[in-house]
Amino acid sequence: MTVDLARRLLNTEAVAARDIEVALLEHTLAARHFLVALSDRVAHLEDLIESECARSPIPFVKSVQPVDQLVQRLPTGMCRRLLGVPVREDVRTGTIDVAVADPFDRHAAREFERALDSPVRLVRGSLAEVAGAASDADDRRRRTSGTPAFGTEVRRPSVVPLTNIADAAAGGPDTEPPQTQDYGARGSVVPPIAAPRIPYISGPDSEPVIELTRNKAAPSIQAPGVEAELLALESAEAATDVAVGVAKVMLSVASRCLVFTVHQADYRARASAPPVEPRVLGGLVVSSSEPNVLNTALQTGYYLGPLPRTVPHHGLRQFAEFDDGEVAVGVVYVSGRPTLTFLAGGFDNAFNATRRADTIATVAGRSLERILRNKKQG
Repeated sequence: MTVDLARRLLNTEAVAARDIEVALLEHTLAARHFLVALSDRVAHLEDLIESECARSPIPFVKSVQPVDQLVQRLPTGMCRRLLGVPVREDVRTGTIDVAVADPFDRHAAREFERALDSPVRLVRGSLAEVAGAASDADDRRRRTSGTPAFGTEVRRPSVVPLTNIADAAAGGPDTEPPQTQDYGARGSVVPPIAAPRIPYISGPDSEPVIELTRNKAAPSIQAPGVEAELLALESAEAATDVAVGVAKVMLSVASRCLVFTVHQADYRARASAPPVEPRVLGGLVVSSSEPNVLNTALQTGYYLGPLPRTVPHHGLRQFAEFDDGEVAVGVVYVSGRPTLTFLAGGFDNAFNATRRADTIATVAGRSLERILRNKKQG
């Protein structure tokens, strides 16, 4: 979901909660991509997006050029709606690279896989490049098809434009949306996409349709002793201590956690909480050659969802006795490369669990970088 990027932008405190709320509303009700809607309201948005999206391990491409043969396999309007375009097909494996502006949107990957009927690998492009390519792709697709995707367009009644919510809420005039500008091919500015008119109800007793506020009480999710455990994690003297510390701190929001070292062919268990015998723990290895949640986390930066009942996950289920609830997978990076990944389950609040996982990954990454640096310096 694009909500993850919305939360990241909100936490930067550079984007107002009201602007994000309105953009999410337009994204939900009008099928207009969140980033395109937000770009109408926030100046210099692309710099903010690039700063946040750079945290994703997904490869970055400078130029986004849609492949016409692949675009023809998509429903009309899909590229613009998901802000993504197919840019390459690996003829050997059949995997299709899709350039997206939001690398945290796992929903987009699933949609493109379903529409293209092929495995999809996401790559990241700038907002301007992807938006321009998506508009070009959909325009070419529309010229070859008379039926738009996701239903035929119908005439909407004249209502208050979403772009003028501030005037509407204040009882001001119902002004017309700003005139669009000719941006040429693909410049540094996001190409304009016509804003659909949707109703917005405002009154003394009304509440926002989508409530999105910054949580000022971050310490509320801190369990006693968590600060000390995070400090111990950051000051760990060996890589093994970091793995153990990751599992231990994650227990503050989850009932069990497994930590793996990342290798080219597999993931090898190195720590767990509650702890188990090292001999038993060392026997847990997950192959990276088959689809699994650890692979997904490395591709997208994290995973949150059920643990599939497929063969690659049998060992995880038997070892940690994960139930059918959600699991969260975090990734620890050292110098931009994935080094550890950890899987946690048995939590009551997914938002708290992912926030804690993000914190742990950041602290553990700093700790491992320090250990590696000290080792090189002798």
